[in-house]
Amino acid sequence: RYSSMIRQVSFKKDRSSLSRSAAVAAREKWNVGKGRGEKKKRQVNEYFPILALPAELISYTFSFLSMKDRMRARVNKKLDVIEANSKYFARHLQITPRYSADAIRRIAQNASIGRLEIRITCSNELDSEIYYIIKDFEIGHLHLENECLCNDKLKETMVDSFLLDLTKVCKSLHVNECDNITPDPLHQVYKNMVDGSSKLRVLFISDLLNYQCISFLNLIGIIYRDEQFFSNRNIEVYKDEESEFDSLYIFDRRMEIVLVNDIIERTHGCFKLEFHETQESIDNAKNRHGLVRVQTNRE
Repeated sequence: RYSSMIRQVSFKKDRSSLSRSAAVAAREKWNVGKGRGEKKKRQVNEYFPILALPAELISYTFSFLSMKDRMRARVNKKLDVIEANSKYFARHLQITPRYSADAIRRIAQNASIGRLEIRITCSNELDSEIYYIIKDFEIGHLHLENECLCNDKLKETMVDSFLLDLTKVCKSLHVNECDNITPDPLHQVYKNMVDGSSKLRVLFISDLLNYQCISFLNLIGIIYRDEQFFSNRNIEVYKDEESEFDSLYIFDRRMEIVLVNDIIERTHGCFKLEFHETQESIDNAKNRHGLVRVQTNRE
């Protein structure tokens, strides 16, 4: 009997001990969970106070952001003011329909762009304004492509004065829609590149008409007649024998004129002006693989 009573007391003690252990474990678990919750809450509240920084540091921080993130920052009034007064450089920017005219004006005001690509598609209202905004940009290379050739308003905008304006804002210009351009601005661009009054170094037109090209050559003293070149200037003419396109290269001192798809013989083709900064650069251009010199005649 006594041993039975001892076993019952021992069992009660063990069960009581287990209960206390379980309670302690539960309490510790609850405390741990509570601590984690408080820690998480503190982490949420302890954000970095970027608005407390000086405007100069915030402006410097903006220089590391993408164009998209810079535009997002404008939802805050203070950040909007700082961004509006921050100058920055963007290596590459492609303007698409998602940009508003206001955003483009802001970018043109503040940004220096390494390479800017604009494709006119007639898909939104920005297309009708971009021609007027683009002249405010500071650009290294500008690629302007008009896919909406049926838009008379845009075609009327690409005139002599506008082409000259574009050559003032970039070092390299690539355009495709130049039917309304006369030979005179091409001649002016040529002279500006030669005498150094323009920062433009490369002009590429992917669709130039026959008469525009021949008239331009006449203005700089080069005549094409009976499949021959005539000039009193010291020019060199080469033909690319290995290209799949009929291409002619005319070298006038440090200026290189490229006529692709035999623009002299066809209705239209590609046209390029490139001014080489050094004699070494122009020599390398003449020594391209596949170039064969063509005879030129005195006029």
